[in-house]
Amino acid sequence: MGITGLVLGILGAVGAFIPVVNFFSWVLCVIGIVVSAIGMSKAKKDGKPTGSATAGLVLSIIGLVIAMPFAICAICVSTAATAAAAGLTGAAGELQNLGAELEQTLNALESLGTGAASELQNLGTELDQARSAIESLGAGTATELQNLGTELDQARNALESLRGIGGSN
Repeated sequence: MGITGLVLGILGAVGAFIPVVNFFSWVLCVIGIVVSAIGMSKAKKDGKPTGSATAGLVLSIIGLVIAMPFAICAICVSTAATAAAAGLTGAAGELQNLGAELEQTLNALESLGTGAASELQNLGTELDQARSAIESLGAGTATELQNLGTELDQARNALESLRGIGGSN
């Protein structure tokens, strides 16, 4: 039993330093501790040497002390990776929804842009028509003002001539 405990202790201690194996080597270390303890007690009862059982016990304890933190870290990393993957899946869904919303917004802006362009073109046409109407009105108004000015001059002359006739009496 002492040699079995020693072999399990060696395998557990060496396995504790190997990255993937260390996750399982703690099981070998626990079994090595149990077998080494049983081997030590049997050797003491029989009066035999306990050196190999003691060495197996020590190596199993050292392997367990080294392997357990690695196993705990592996569990933590695995849990964090699973949570991160779930978060990424949720984020991917949210990004997909945002992409759909963005596409709808772009379509709405494109249709608004087309409508706005048509409205601006119509306003431009109306502005050109108003400008033409003002220009034609301005030309006619200038002629009318000139005619009124001429009539006013004639009326003034007629008034002065009437005064002249009235002043000589």
